[in-house]
Amino acid sequence: MAAVQTLRAQAKARGNLRSGPQITVTQASPQTIVIEPANPNVVYVPEYNSSLVYGTPYVTPGYTAADVAASALLGFGAGIAMIRSRRAAACGWGWGAWNAN
Repeated sequence: MAAVQTLRAQAKARGNLRSGPQITVTQASPQTIVIEPANPNVVYVPEYNSSLVYGTPYVTPGYTAADVAASALLGFGAGIAMIRSRRAAACGWGWGAWNAN
């Protein structure tokens, strides 16, 4: 919950978190920002671009499309190798071992 309050404080400092027709924003204490619906019978689900509201992240992942593709291929290849080794080590444990064809 501390992270939620930190993000709310960042959004409020940037001027992106304020009361309006749908919500009421109050500062309950220096560390707590409360967001409540203006009408308790109606709850609105917000839609927003987080990088515009909070700012760009401090640490951005440095992955490229090639990095993602390479890790996917390596993971898939390792999975296939494991399946093949398990089948070779099974020594007749399977449907074909019963000559059921």
